[in-house]
This record gives sequence, structure tokens and C-alpha cells, in this order.
Amino acid sequence: MSKEYWEFTGEVKVENGVELKQIRAVCSFGIVVEGEVGGWIGDAVNLAQNGVAWLGEAVTAFGGTIRGGTIEGGTIWGGTIRGGTIEGGTIWGGTIWGGTIWGGTIRGGTIRGGTIEGGTIEGGTIWGGTIWGGTIWGGTIRGGDFLAISPIGSEDGQFTAEITESGEIICNRGCFNGSLDEFEHAVNARHGSNDYAAEYDLVVKIVRQRLGPIAEKRKAEKLADASSSQSINQG
Repeated sequence: MSKEYWEFTGEVKVENGVELKQIRAVCSFGIVVEGEVGGWIGDAVNLAQNGVAWLGEAVTAFGGTIRGGTIEGGTIWGGTIRGGTIEGGTIWGGTIWGGTIWGGTIRGGTIRGGTIEGGTIEGGTIWGGTIWGGTIWGGTIRGGDFLAISPIGSEDGQFTAEITESGEIICNRGCFNGSLDEFEHAVNARHGSNDYAAEYDLVVKIVRQRLGPIAEKRKAEKLADASSSQSINQG
């Protein structure tokens, strides 16, 4: 029998005609503490028992944030989905980071990285990733300024790095969110010289190699735009 990371509390509510059950952590994993009460799902298959996926207490299947794990079918409204695999169903709004999306309909929101096969994409922004088949209505497709690596680290989670509009590289790994230099310092403080530190060291090098030149170019473009605007105003 596989290890269980969460259980049902016995609390039930009905929302949009669907019976939802509340979850509770049976052990500590990631940033989740044993006994912590989580969100609401319709069935056990909606949330993976993998020590990565988790729903916050205020989250239901219709919104909120689902990090890691596998989400199959169903309808997800709003919220943020990071990592994992989404098959079928409909996703409205929100942000999807990494992972694979098969079929279904995606409306609005932002899709970053990952692979999208079939289905219909309406509006929103797509950053990086690969799109196979399907239909894209409106929106913006941007590549090259987002990177996702998974599984990674002691929790087998997902690492993401993206370039902001101002040309800064921002990293996210679990509860960490900050610059690339800050991430490197956080890794050294937590892992020292162990195997995970070596793993993250390679990740940092990849990010600098892949995203560094793009970030520098964007910074230069921003400076040029600012200088041009200042010259116009002075004139």
C-alpha cells in the first residue's frame, strides 16, 4: 500500500451542486504540517497522494492553487496550477506553470512552459512551452523567457525561473520566491555542500546560461526606452 499524505476530515459541503470533502494532512511534507486542515475536493482522485500536491484550507476544486501532483479531467476555475499533468476538462483563468495539458479548453489566464496538445486556447498569454494541434484565439505567445525543471530537490518539487518585464530573473521553488542570487544564497544556507546543493548549482548555471542573455537584453531595451522618453519630454 502506498504512503498516504492526507485524509478526509469528515466535513462535507455542497457547492455548485457538487459535494465537496475537506482534507487534512496525516504527516508533515514540504511546507505542510501534520494535522493541518486543507481545502475541499470532490473525490480522492482529485489530489495526488505524492507528498507534493496540496490544497490550502480556503481552496476548492473550482479555484485556488494546486501545486504538483496530477490533475485529470474535471473543471478548474481560477487559481494557479504549478507543475503536474492536466488531462481533459476546462480551465478558466488563473496561471498554469509547467506540466502537460491534454485536450480541454483553456480560457484567459497565463500558461507558462509545459506542453499543450489539442483543445482550444482563448485569450491569455502563453510563455514558452510547445503547442500541438488545437485552436488559439487571441492572446499572446511568448517564448524563451521562462524555464521549468521538475522533479528537483529534496522534495522532488518543481523549480521555475522567469524574466520579468524589467529584465530581472525571478525564481520559485516551493515557498521560496526571489531573485536568482537570493535563491543561490538560500540553497547554500539550507543544503551546504550536499547532493541537493550540487543539483541546484547545475540549475543555477542553466538559468544563467539560458535566461541571462535574454534578461540583459531586456534591461538594455528598458533603459533605451526610458532614455528615449526622457529626451522627448525634455524636448
